[in-house]
Amino acid sequence: MNQIIVPKDGLQFISEDGRVLLVIHPSEDKLGLFICNNQGTPVINMVASKDGGILGVADGRGKPVALMRPEKEGGHLVIFNNQDKVVARILAHENGGGLIIFNNQEKIVEILAVNKYGDGRLVITNNSGEVIFEK
Repeated sequence: MNQIIVPKDGLQFISEDGRVLLVIHPSEDKLGLFICNNQGTPVINMVASKDGGILGVADGRGKPVALMRPEKEGGHLVIFNNQDKVVARILAHENGGGLIIFNNQEKIVEILAVNKYGDGRLVITNNSGEVIFEK
């Protein structure tokens, strides 16, 4: 099997016409792998560490649109709008799964989750954080 020794400052894979295609960036405690689009902008970002992996997806300009990572209770998915604001989170917790929706000021306006009895729970709030519906 062929081997490539990755230098401490990383390794870039570049096309014949000079475009950056892939970057490998090692550090003491993690490893980053970045896949670039035809313009050389990283659009897929993967990081591996002792705590697990992180997968990030960006638009063509490199702005993040989704991030998936491990948490104490399981997986966690974060969705961003085109102003880099979090608009939704899907996560695992001790009772099951959960979905949190944010407005454009990153205030929580809806929570859909499983309660400690295994039942579904829905909470909707207004922009001030006041509960306007709960079931």
